[in-house]
Parts: sequence; structure tokens; C-alpha cells
Amino acid sequence: MDSRWILTLIATVLLVSLPIPGEIYSPPNVPYLNGNYDVYQEVPSRVATLLCGAETREYYEYLVNWTLRFPHYHVYRGAGGSLRTAIVVGNWSSFEKSLPYGCEIISLKELSKEPTISHDPALYNASLLLENLTKGTPDYEKLKPFFSFASYSPKNSELPKTNNTHVEVIIIGTRGTEFVWKPFVFVWAIVMVLSAVGLFTSWKRRKKVIFVSFVIILLLGAFFVGKVLYLEHEKAEWNSNVASVLSLKGTGGECWPVVGAINVPSDSGADSIPRALQLINESYAKVLRVSFEDYIVKLEVGVNPESYEELAKEAEELGLQVDIFPKSDVLRIIDSRKKEYEMKKEMIATLDKYLPKLPKAERESVERFIELQKQFLEETEKQLNASKNCYEVGIAIPTEYGVIQYSSLSGFLAKLALLVVGIALVVSWKNDG
Repeated sequence: MDSRWILTLIATVLLVSLPIPGEIYSPPNVPYLNGNYDVYQEVPSRVATLLCGAETREYYEYLVNWTLRFPHYHVYRGAGGSLRTAIVVGNWSSFEKSLPYGCEIISLKELSKEPTISHDPALYNASLLLENLTKGTPDYEKLKPFFSFASYSPKNSELPKTNNTHVEVIIIGTRGTEFVWKPFVFVWAIVMVLSAVGLFTSWKRRKKVIFVSFVIILLLGAFFVGKVLYLEHEKAEWNSNVASVLSLKGTGGECWPVVGAINVPSDSGADSIPRALQLINESYAKVLRVSFEDYIVKLEVGVNPESYEELAKEAEELGLQVDIFPKSDVLRIIDSRKKEYEMKKEMIATLDKYLPKLPKAERESVERFIELQKQFLEETEKQLNASKNCYEVGIAIPTEYGVIQYSSLSGFLAKLALLVVGIALVVSWKNDG
């Protein structure tokens, strides 16, 4: 076969490949529904988070349909094929036993055991009485936060309290849009075979210009195929590493305050995830919790207060994106929380002093308020104690490995190859002339 005919065939194949779409949209066959229940118009007895994973399109559809059988709020679709909604569960024990494969309860909080406070008329009246009793005294300043809280207009109606459980459901599945690579590899495989045949014929007939053009086209094809194989390997390894991170069990506990975030770029190498985990281990940090948020996996990491800036520096050296508060800002946050803690303690002590002077209804309302404030004090005390041992750093890992559009790369290389073909044909015809 004449070398020019082979070049023409290569040009034809490349021209045909240019309009091939680089992605296909094939979303799971699930209904696009608005919510059928206003979840947030009631107070549940507990709240929970359920994380489900589906490896196939069909199982993803099953999980979605299973979720939508419950009374649910609006359905939100996130990046990477995720779906999020809130459902209402009446019988919690039965719900736990009937969870589908691949679903795990990652958080559960009992609300019925927590004290609550509402802006009732008794609390409002108590604030008026205490204002009159303390005006012009140092106690008035100590009770200012209470006056501010109680000064809202009393509400005659409250949200109904129920024995239901509100469950935030997160389903991770296959993404609807998929970037294709097989058609382009097939095209370049044909081009490489034709180039190999062209190399043989042009060498045999000693057509140096055409021989060089076939070498260039063959190299372009080899580059594309090699790039695809490398990126697909990286993508598979990235997905495997993300799955490993999701399977990690956190130690729990609390570190405070949150002093910054470290992001693993989605276009970095797949080994950046194990390197980030290795950095955590080498820094003697601990993974407190692992969670999935829309299209990222989030690690809450406890770091030694004396070494968190060093951890951030090492993360930057690894090519990770780092956003960390300086030590001076962190100390300012802790100092501010200490002052808030002391103010609340003074307020509670002052309210306790005036309780006997209040009528029964007002006294009981203030006692409920004090109970809630004591709970806040306990939480604040835990945070302040935690700040002596560790700070929290968030590490975000995207679930998807970058955005790989093989059509763009193939199109660019195809245009280069067409230019080479054109030059080779022109030179060949001139030499024959």
C-alpha cells in the first residue's frame, strides 16, 4: 500500500474522532421528587446520620427508592453521584434492624435527654422582675446576657415534640456523568497500527519525510495511550485510597479549637492520600472522626498544640493546600472563650442568688434556663480542657480524582497529527513533481 494512502487513512480516522463526545450522561433511574413531609416542623426525640454506599447503578436506585419510602424532606443531589435528604423514622429499633447492605449509622444523638428552653411568658416576666431588683447594682451587669435572651417577644406556640427520629441520609453512588476513554484509545490504536505499516513501507521505499511523519504520529499515539493507562491507574488507586480512608475508625474524643484545614488537591497523585495519612502518624496526631460531606471525605484530626504549625509546614512541602491560623489567633480564641465561660458562671451564680425572690412560675422558668446554661458551661469546660492537649485540624479529601477529559487531549494530539500528515503529503507531492 502506498504511504500517502496510509497517511490519508490516518487523517480520515482522526477527523472522524474529533466530534466523538468526551462524556456520557447516564444518571441512575430515580425520581426527582420534592419533599413530602416538612421534617423541621417538629422536635424529634433523637437525630442520626446514615451513610450508604452503592457500587452499582442498580443498587444505588434501590437505596434511593428505599429511602424515599419514608416521610422525607427535599432531596439534594451532590457532586460525584451523592444524594442527601432527611427522613422521619417512627420505630427506631425496627429501623436499625432493617438497614440495607452498605448502610451504616455514623452518628446518633438523643435529644429527649437534653434540657430545652423556650421564650415563655414566665421567663420574660422573670427578666422584668430581676431588672427592677438589680438596677443600679453590679448584679445588673452580670445579668445582662440573661436580659438580652429573655427580651424576645414571648411565643404562644411551640413546635410539637415527638418520639420520631430525624435521620439525615447520605447515599454515595456512581456519578451520572462519565468521562469516556475507550473510543479514543480505539482510534489511536488504529492510527498506531497504520503508522507501523506506514513505517515499513516508507522505509522500504526510502521516503524519509514520510517515514519521519509516521514516527511522529506513532509517538503521539503512544503518548496518548500511555497517558490514558497512567491516569486510569491513578484513578483506580485514588478510589481505593478513598475507600480505605472511609473505613477508618476514629478514636473519638474532642480537640479544640479548630485551627485550620488541609486539602488534598484532586489533581495530585493518588499517593498523596497515603502520604497525608503517613504525615498524621509521623506527627503523633490522631484521627478523631471520619465523615462524608457531599463530595469530600473529611478527617477531624487532633494535633499537639506545640506542633500543629510544624504539621502544616510539612503538609505544604508534600504539595497539599494548607490554611492554618497563626498561634497568636488561636490563643486569642481560647482567651475569648475563657472570658465567656467566666461571664456565664457569674450570671448563673447571680440568678441563683435571686431565685427565692421570684414567684413560683418565674422561678421554675429561670431554673430551666440555668440548667441549660450549666450544660453549656460543661461543654465549654470540656473545650478548654481539650485545648491544653490538642487542637483540631480538618483534612479534606475529594472523592473524585480530578476531571479527566480524554476528548480534549485526544483532540489536541489529533490536530497535531493532522498537521504532520498535511506537511508530509505536501512535501511528498512536491518531491514527486
